[in-house]
Amino acid sequence: HESLKKQIAALREELTGLSDDDQSVMSIHDHVQREQFYVGKWVRELDDARDSLTEISRQLSIFPTEIPNPEELPNRRLVLEIQDLAVKLIGDVATGIAGASSMLENARGADSNLFNKGEELTSRHNEHAVQYEAVKQRSTEHETKLKQIEATEIRLKTIQADLDERENAFRRMGDPEDSYDAARQEWTQIYSDRANLMEEKCAELTELSSGSIRATLRKGAGVMKAVENLKGLLVGTGIRGRKVEDLFDHISASDKPVLEWMKILKELETLVISVQNEQETFELQDVPILSEVFRFTELEQIARKLTEENWLALSLTELSDIPVFEYQQTETDYISFSDASAGQQATALLRVLLNREGPPLIIDQPEEDLDNQVMLEIVSEIWKAKQRRQIIVSSHNANIVVNGDADMVAVCDYRSDGDHSGGRIKCQGAIDVPTINREIATVMEGGEEAFRLRKEKYGF
Repeated sequence: HESLKKQIAALREELTGLSDDDQSVMSIHDHVQREQFYVGKWVRELDDARDSLTEISRQLSIFPTEIPNPEELPNRRLVLEIQDLAVKLIGDVATGIAGASSMLENARGADSNLFNKGEELTSRHNEHAVQYEAVKQRSTEHETKLKQIEATEIRLKTIQADLDERENAFRRMGDPEDSYDAARQEWTQIYSDRANLMEEKCAELTELSSGSIRATLRKGAGVMKAVENLKGLLVGTGIRGRKVEDLFDHISASDKPVLEWMKILKELETLVISVQNEQETFELQDVPILSEVFRFTELEQIARKLTEENWLALSLTELSDIPVFEYQQTETDYISFSDASAGQQATALLRVLLNREGPPLIIDQPEEDLDNQVMLEIVSEIWKAKQRRQIIVSSHNANIVVNGDADMVAVCDYRSDGDHSGGRIKCQGAIDVPTINREIATVMEGGEEAFRLRKEKYGF
C-alpha cells in the first residue's frame, strides 16, 4: 500500500507543464480519495453494527429456557414469577435493541441528516472527478504516465479494501495485548493469593509445633523449570557457562522473585521485538538486568533466537514457591528439619498433630522414634489434646497408656501361642480395672511400682 502511494506521487511529480489550476486538482486527488475511503468505511461499519444487533436479537429470541412440567416443582409459584421477570427483562432488552437497529436503518434514509451530509460530500467528490478527468484529457502528452497513475490507483483501491477488511477483523477481536495484560494480572493475583495461603499455613504449622518447627515460604524461589525452558530456547546461540543459571540466581536472591522475573520477561520481550529479521541491524535496547549477565553479542544472539511465540510460552512459566522447614535446637539456633534426628522430627510433628482440632487421630507406635524423656513431653500434650479430639494410640510402651491417662485400654494378643498370623482383643477396659492393671504391669517399665508412684502423684 505504501509502495503504491509512493509510485503515484512520483508519477505525478513527472507531470510537467500543467497549469496552476490543473496542478491544484491533481494535488488534492489523494485527499479526496482518503475522504471517500473513510466515509465508505463508516457506512460499512454502520451496516456491521446493524447486522450485529440483528444477530443479538436472534440470540435473545431463544431465551429464557422454558421449564418442563412446572406443576411438579415444590416452589412453582415463586419459580414462575422469576421466569416472568426474566421474560420481561429480555423483552425490554430486545425492544431496546430493535430501537437501536431502527435508528441505524433510518440513518440511511433520505430524511436523515447523516444521509444528506453524505450526499453533499458525494456531490463534491463527483465535481472533483469531473475536473480530474478533464485534467487528464488536457494532458495528452502525459498519456502514458496518466495511464500508469490510473492503473496504480485501481490497484491501490483494491489493496486498501483488503486492508480495511483485515483491520475490521482485528478490531472485532479486540486488543490482544490488553487482553493478555489483564489475564496475566489476574493470573499473577491468583498466584499471589495462593502464596499468601501457603504462607498462612506455614505460620500455622510453626504455631502448632509450639515453635519447634519454623516454617517459612520463599515466594517464587523455585526457578528450575524456568531455567530449563530458557536454556532450551537458547540452544544453538553459543552461549556457554552458567549464564542462564546466574540470571536465575539473581531472581532467587531477590526479595520479590516474581516481580524480578516479570522485569526480566519484559527485557526479553524488548529484545524479541527489536529484531524482526536476520538482516536487520541489532541495536542494544535498555535491558539493564540482562546486560549484567550477558555480553552484547550474546544479547544479539538471544534477540535473533527468541520468537514472539516461544517468548509467550516462557512468560507463562511459573516460578514455584518453596516452603522451608527448620528445627529449633535452642532458642536462637535452627537447623534444617531434614538434619534433625528422627526423635526430634517425630516429637515436633506429634506436637503439630496433637495441637490441631479435627477427627479422631490415630498414632501408630510413637515410641519407636522417641526416648522416655521426650515421651513425657508428648504425654502432657496428649492430656491436653484429648480434650479437643479423640486419640487412638497403638503402642508397645505402657508408659504412654498409664501416663497418658487412657480412658479405654484394649490389650491385644495372638489367637494361639506360636501363631503370629492371627490376633484378638484379649481384654479391654479402663486403667483401674484389675485385669487391665495386671496386663499393663506385665509390660510396663517399672511394673507395679510405677502404678504406686502414679497413685501418690495423682491420687488414683
